[in-house]
Amino acid sequence: MYPIVVFLLDGLGDRAHELLGGRTGNEAAATPNLDALAARGSCGLLYAVGPGRAPSSEVAHWSLLGYRPDEFPGRAVFEALGRGQEVSDEHVFAYAALRPAERRDDGWWLTGRPDPERDAEEAERLVERCDGIEIEGLMFSLAHVWRGEAILRISGGADERVTDSDVFSARGSRCSGPSRWCRRRSAPRARARSGRAR
Repeated sequence: MYPIVVFLLDGLGDRAHELLGGRTGNEAAATPNLDALAARGSCGLLYAVGPGRAPSSEVAHWSLLGYRPDEFPGRAVFEALGRGQEVSDEHVFAYAALRPAERRDDGWWLTGRPDPERDAEEAERLVERCDGIEIEGLMFSLAHVWRGEAILRISGGADERVTDSDVFSARGSRCSGPSRWCRRRSAPRARARSGRAR
């Protein structure tokens, strides 16, 4: 058996720009090492969930492993298992992330992510302060991962249909609220699935 190395250039996708002669940043860049690897290996294009759709990284990675999107248990479930937490169908999991924002004339705008060094302690303190909040019988437990990101465990009879409020961009994005999610899950394991709360 031969070892296989997969280089996954997550987030490399870009748009062509006239300043680069109609090329993308990747097309215009000098990439001798990537070129050498590509010449010695196999390259291809994969639509993780279909042409024209931009899935989250974790859903795209899941697809690369040959699984269907509807089988994806959610990033938070994997994060919890990877940190030795018990996962059961009595809890709902979400991957929560703090994002800096600033008030502008037309609303709140996300301005990036917490700096892994400068903001690390403050982000961890904020996550700790939010841990253990109880609202209407639901308990919200947070376990800090890094850089203001955390595993959110909701107990007390929460509904697993967590909506996604990720604006899908790290910088200069208008804050958006959760959208209504109407698709029902039929699988009994659905409660152990997770969403993403941002």
